[in-house]
Amino acid sequence: VMAASFETYEAVVTVDSAVSEVSIADLGASVNPGDKLFVHLNSVYLVENVDYRIDSNSQKIVCLTGEWNSYNIEGCEFAFDLIKKITLME
Repeated sequence: VMAASFETYEAVVTVDSAVSEVSIADLGASVNPGDKLFVHLNSVYLVENVDYRIDSNSQKIVCLTGEWNSYNIEGCEFAFDLIKKITLME
């Protein structure tokens, strides 16, 4: 028998101009190595270490491919889902 204990957090950040980093502070919890962060930009799933990297010190995601929203479209949304404190018990 296995059981898991975890906490989840969600946040949405809207950007209206080109950005190369986005704050994840609105999650209400610090993102640490070992946590699982899911990131979507206007419903497109972004991949960690391909599209972005997490800067744990400043609590931001940083674009690895240039800029997001390079056409300055108003209302672009980043949706964040964070899973923390995963504990497996046997």
